[in-house]
Amino acid sequence: MNQTTPSRAFLDELTLALPHLKGAAYMMTRAKADADDLIQTTAVRALAAFSQFTMGTNIRAWLYRIMRNEFIDMVRTRGRTPARLDDVPAEMFKRKEVQEEALEMRDVMRAISTLTHIHR
Repeated sequence: MNQTTPSRAFLDELTLALPHLKGAAYMMTRAKADADDLIQTTAVRALAAFSQFTMGTNIRAWLYRIMRNEFIDMVRTRGRTPARLDDVPAEMFKRKEVQEEALEMRDVMRAISTLTHIHR
C-alpha cells in the first residue's frame, strides 16, 4: 500500500478504538447527537491524518487528542457565531411596563380589601 491509503491494520485499530471514545465524547458535548457527530468528525480527521500515526502506539490516545481538539474548535466556532434575532423567542423582547404592574397590583389590593376577613 502507498502513503495515500491507510493500511488494513490501521483501519482495524481505528474501528476497534472509536467505540471507546463515546463516553468521553458524551461528557464533552452533553448530547448524544453531538457526541455522535464528534466521533464521526474524529474518524474523518483520523483517516485524513493516518500517515501521522505510528503503528504500535496507543491509537486511543491519538484519537482522543484529535477528538479533544475538534471539540475545542467546535466550541470556539459556536462561541463566535452570533445569535440571529429570528432564532430568539419573541418573549425575550417583551417587557411589562412597571407602571402597568403598579396599577394591576393596586387593583388586586383594592379587590382583596373588599373581601370578608374569612375569605382573605
